[in-house]
Amino acid sequence: MGKKLTKFLNVLTFGHLGRKAGKEASKQEQNKNDQLTLNTIGMPDINAIANALGGVANIVNISATISTITFQVTAMDKIDFELLKKLSSKGVIKSQDNITLIIGDCAMAVKEKLLELKK
Repeated sequence: MGKKLTKFLNVLTFGHLGRKAGKEASKQEQNKNDQLTLNTIGMPDINAIANALGGVANIVNISATISTITFQVTAMDKIDFELLKKLSSKGVIKSQDNITLIIGDCAMAVKEKLLELKK
């Protein structure tokens, strides 16, 4: 009778531990998903970026990489570089008719939102 009881208790104990480990894994996965959501919540203000670039009419083309977004503009004199520097905490690069904002991992999402504004 002792062996049967021991076997029963082992099954009961390890079954409980397995369920507990599964719940912990689910909790960790949810925390990871919450962190991914926070990255998109930290996006800069799309309307403010458009206004700082002289409005959506001043934007000719938009391209993006993982961490940067580049705008081809028609008139550089319409651009508020000080505001762009505030909105893009990591940097602003100016070339002849392009402005590149270094904004981090939300660059692709910013591009999509700005393309929606242009429509």
